[in-house]
Amino acid sequence: PALPLILCLDNNINPKPCEFGQSVREGLRFFNEVRVFGGSARAMAEAVTAKLGSAKPMAIGLAGDATDRHISSAGDSNGWGWYGDFKAELRRVFGNIVIELMVPDGNPLVLSRLQTVNGYMRNATGERRLTVDPKCLHLIADFQGVSVDDNGGLIKPGSRAGKGVEKGFTDPSDAIGYWVCWHADRRRNERTDAPEILTGKLSL
Repeated sequence: PALPLILCLDNNINPKPCEFGQSVREGLRFFNEVRVFGGSARAMAEAVTAKLGSAKPMAIGLAGDATDRHISSAGDSNGWGWYGDFKAELRRVFGNIVIELMVPDGNPLVLSRLQTVNGYMRNATGERRLTVDPKCLHLIADFQGVSVDDNGGLIKPGSRAGKGVEKGFTDPSDAIGYWVCWHADRRRNERTDAPEILTGKLSL
């Protein structure tokens, strides 16, 4: 609760993943996850709040697939698309907390996203800027199962068998990859390693 909660989403798959992340001094940490079948904004918001329990985040950042910014939506706000609906549902639960959109107009190239995530896992100097809690079973399974084809595309066999992990095509690594790229761009543009401080300027 002392740091903004970043929700990393990918709506182009079913079930739809949402990975819970935070930006800390050491880098990015992912500490929990949910998956929702169907994928309505209300269903996702209910799954997120159920997983959080009594904890109320100080602020929320929404990261994910840029395609969802261009989906027409009744709750659209300043070009947020589906994320506008999701923001409205989160506000219904948490009240008027700061919610910012951390999604660019377009997605990064697949190979660029993969290289950026790999660099956060461990760069050429051995530095690690990405940690994953063991509770993120599907994210871990996705990391273990995804590979790259000869053309630089992703081969997604789906979550492999494991305790607590259901088989099926999932995209949690895509979901966190969008935020990792957003974070990397911010570091380059602002030349800072400080954690994101959500200002609310995008949610007005």
